Amino acid sequence: MNALEPGYLKQGDLSPRLVAELTDRNGKPVPVSGADVQFKMKLKGADALTIDAPGGVLDGAAGLVYYDLQAGDTDVPGVYDCEFRIVYSDGRPETFPNGIVYQPLIITKSL
Repeated sequence: MNALEPGYLKQGDLSPRLVAELTDRNGKPVPVSGADVQFKMKLKGADALTIDAPGGVLDGAAGLVYYDLQAGDTDVPGVYDCEFRIVYSDGRPETFPNGIVYQPLIITKSL
């Protein structure tokens, strides 16, 4: 998975949508046409998920997926760990990033 865009948000922001390019270990896009997408996010060091909600496919051939932020998703400033779970049309699941690190998202405090 390449970088989650945007990587930074202000507290309370619900735009822009979070977009990620899912890639294999060689950096090539992973085709996700027809797949179900789930976005998960938790405050770094926490056990409970802040978000566990459906996302979508932006461009299946290019491996582009997204999550549209909802009210309450960005209320608490902090550093968050994020991932996308994909369930392909044949029922096989795969999680991105699939290494030992999560994709970070930083929510900064509003003035």
